[in-house]
Amino acid sequence: MPASHALSLALQLTSLEARHLHAERLQPDHLVLGLLKLVDVDLAGYFAQIPPDEVVATKGEIKALTDAFNAALVEATSVRRRLRYRLNPQGPSANPSKGTPPPSTSYADVIARADDHPRWPALAMLICALDNCGEATVEQLKESGGSRDKLRNAAAERLRRSEGDEDWLG
Repeated sequence: MPASHALSLALQLTSLEARHLHAERLQPDHLVLGLLKLVDVDLAGYFAQIPPDEVVATKGEIKALTDAFNAALVEATSVRRRLRYRLNPQGPSANPSKGTPPPSTSYADVIARADDHPRWPALAMLICALDNCGEATVEQLKESGGSRDKLRNAAAERLRRSEGDEDWLG
């Protein structure tokens, strides 16, 4: 179980996105969708259920993600909606798959690597997912006026500022 509430929520949203797209396997692209959704969802009810210090930490982690998206000029809602159609031309289904698809090897690698960074693992997961995402994500970011590299660099800079100069990215 992830130590970060933001990461846990992102993983739940990732699973939901993959199920709505009837994906055969969880992919890093689904992680990107989950993180895009995380910064765009109302969490007031969730925050009411966790201790105040954990609310502060979770909001801080989500703000770091939001800051990275903003710095890279990625508008979370529209990119997420368009990416869904790139991943499944029929778009999201109103009737999601029953169970979460099994993880692909690249998905499992991203999760393992991101969970190694305790301060803001959801931000680390974004970086790792971008390193392993498919053409659909790369093309959608480009079409939306950004780029994978620009977003990755913005996220890496935000993480570096929060944790010092640890060189886990290389």
